[in-house]
Amino acid sequence: MNNPEVTMHVFRSCKGFQAHQKAVEAAGIAIRLALKVPASLRSRGDQVIRSASWVAANLAEGHGRTGKDRMYHFRIALGSAKEADTHLRVRVRTRCHVPFSAAAAPKPTTARVECGSEGGVP
Repeated sequence: MNNPEVTMHVFRSCKGFQAHQKAVEAAGIAIRLALKVPASLRSRGDQVIRSASWVAANLAEGHGRTGKDRMYHFRIALGSAKEADTHLRVRVRTRCHVPFSAAAAPKPTTARVECGSEGGVP
């Protein structure tokens, strides 16, 4: 499964891979939010950073692989995305968040990532 001679025989750039680009953008937003958590919840903020970063990393790794190995990394990325989404939802619902300033607010995109029936982070 992890034999690089079998699974990564062709290097594929992520330049045109839109899912990876969106994951990198979302990770940046999640990281900025996580860095603003109160000290008492720092471990939760660290977990948001790890899970959001792993989404982009696993998409990139899966993009360079083939077959079952490729799907394995894409499934791991999906799981990490759901994990980051859940941490952020809990943070919003417990009102444990610091609003962005207008200058730091993320620019809206047309893409929307949904988790479950509720859609993106409310």
